[in-house]
Amino acid sequence: MPARKACDRVFVGGTSRSGTNAVAHLLGRSARFHLIPREVGFHAVPEGLVGYLRGRFDREELIERLRRRWWRVVPGAAGFEGVVTREELAAALDDFAKAPDDRLEASRALVQALLDPAAAAAGKPSWVEKSTQTVVGAPVLLEMFPHAGVVHVVRDGRDVACSIARMPWGPDSVPEAIEYWAKRLRRAEEAARQLPPGRILVIHLEDFVLLDRERTYERLLDYLGIEDEPAMRSLFEAELTPERAHLGRWRAELAPAEREQATALYSEVLRRLRDEGVTCAPPDREVEPSYGATGDEAVNPLDPWWQVSAGRG
Repeated sequence: MPARKACDRVFVGGTSRSGTNAVAHLLGRSARFHLIPREVGFHAVPEGLVGYLRGRFDREELIERLRRRWWRVVPGAAGFEGVVTREELAAALDDFAKAPDDRLEASRALVQALLDPAAAAAGKPSWVEKSTQTVVGAPVLLEMFPHAGVVHVVRDGRDVACSIARMPWGPDSVPEAIEYWAKRLRRAEEAARQLPPGRILVIHLEDFVLLDRERTYERLLDYLGIEDEPAMRSLFEAELTPERAHLGRWRAELAPAEREQATALYSEVLRRLRDEGVTCAPPDREVEPSYGATGDEAVNPLDPWWQVSAGRG
């Protein structure tokens, strides 16, 4: 039997390119959680529900933002498109506009109106949603949904930086991307400190795909209050592997001088994070496998940026 009552929904987050998509896809294979196919984001950022619930702007301004800015944030990767139709979005926002003047209850109802139908259509009782900002927005999300789970996926900052530097957004160099990674961990830690200990589950990707696979998998199931299932186990064994995760890609993809620079900076950044009490930061360790992203590898169904990351974009 599960160690605790099952979470009624799950938010997966973490710095971009940290393995959040893989973890969300894994949970979407369960009988309980339907995977929301896009990163909707509006619920977890200061420009969306977080700002509204903190009183930074009124309901009318939020509605205008959601109508104009959140349909297609990143084509094929983030936004309402692919999750709801324009008509469904308009209907949900109309109901939100008419809701009683209770910001928390109105916001909860809006999230449910937009995401619950997707789970119902899939024949599942609830859903898992992946947006990078959900960990930072966790205090607000857990006000709305006290029985939800929040999973924070953390990856070696050098691997994150190598991947981000290839993307058409974010920092262009590995050193800048390492600092970007550290900044995101600091923000996640600030959010975690507003919550009871253990309320957010931190998973280090290196443990999940190589170093401590079974125990990390069991920690995830226990935290969410669910059992292992064949569909989940199949994806875990086939897709959550060192090769598919591009574990140690920084060693395979950087020239010797760049590797030396990245390692020195990374060690310094980790020291700073430890001194600041950032508990979600990974240990300063070297993982032996080194799998770079190449243009001839098979399609990665868990990565919406696969073509760019593998040098095809």
